[in-house]
Amino acid sequence: MSSALRETAARMLREGHAQWPGVAVDHARFEPFLAAKLADGADPSALYGADLVLACACLAGDPAAVAHFTRVYVPDLRAALGYLRNSGGVIDDTVQQVLELLFAGASPHVATYAGRGPLRGWVRAIGVRIAARSARAAGAPAAAADELVAVPDVGDDPELRHLKALYRPTFQRAFHDALAALPARARTLLGQRYLDGLNIDELAALYRVHRATCARWLADARDELFTGTRKRLLAALGASPDDVDSILRLVQSDVDLSLRRILAASPL
Repeated sequence: MSSALRETAARMLREGHAQWPGVAVDHARFEPFLAAKLADGADPSALYGADLVLACACLAGDPAAVAHFTRVYVPDLRAALGYLRNSGGVIDDTVQQVLELLFAGASPHVATYAGRGPLRGWVRAIGVRIAARSARAAGAPAAAADELVAVPDVGDDPELRHLKALYRPTFQRAFHDALAALPARARTLLGQRYLDGLNIDELAALYRVHRATCARWLADARDELFTGTRKRLLAALGASPDDVDSILRLVQSDVDLSLRRILAASPL
C-alpha cells in the first residue's frame, strides 16, 4: 500500500471512529476496501470517509456498525418512502428487502458503496428503486430491454435503420461514459426519473425541495449528459460538429431506452 493511501485511510478511520463510536474496523481491513474505491481515479478528498468506514464495518459484520446503520438509516429510509405516499406494508417490505440486499448473501451490496455521495442518499435511492420496481411488478409487465431494442422506430426506412445500427454502438459507449462521469446526485436523479418512473412532484417530495428546484436539477443533469455524450462522439468519430449533431438526432429516440438499460446495469 502506498503512503498516500495509508494516510488517507488513517484520516478516514479517525473520522469514522469519531462519528460512529464503538465501530471496530482497522487499517488491515479498511485500506484494501478504500483502494478498490480509488481504483477508477476518484479524488480521495471528495469521498465520504466516515460513511465508507461504516460501510466497511457493516460488510465485516461488526455489530456496532450494523446497530449504527439501523439506528440512523432505517428511520430515514422509512421517512423517505413515506414522503412518496407508500403504504405501511410497502414500506415494511421495502426496508426488509433493502437490508437483505445490503447485508445478506454471498455478495452483500453494501460492498458496492463507492463513497462518492453520502451513504444516506445512497440507501434512500436503493429503497426508492426497490419500491418503484415492486409497484411496477404489481401492474402490467414491461417489455424486456432487448425486445425494445429490436423494435424499429415507426417510419424508419431500411437505409435509416442501417445508419442507426451503424452508429448505435458508438453512441451507447459515449453515452455510458458520459453518464458515469456525472456527479452522484445527477446519476441518482436520472435513475429515479427514467428507471424508477418517479415524477417531478415525487422527486421533490423525496429531496424535500420545491418542484421547480428539482426540475432544474433534472434538466441540468440531462444537459450535462448530452454535452458529455456529444464531446465523446466528436472524439470517437473524428467527425465535424454538424455531423455529430446529425448522428445525435438520428439516435435520439434511443436516449430514454439507453438511460434505462445503462442505469439498470449500474450501481448508483
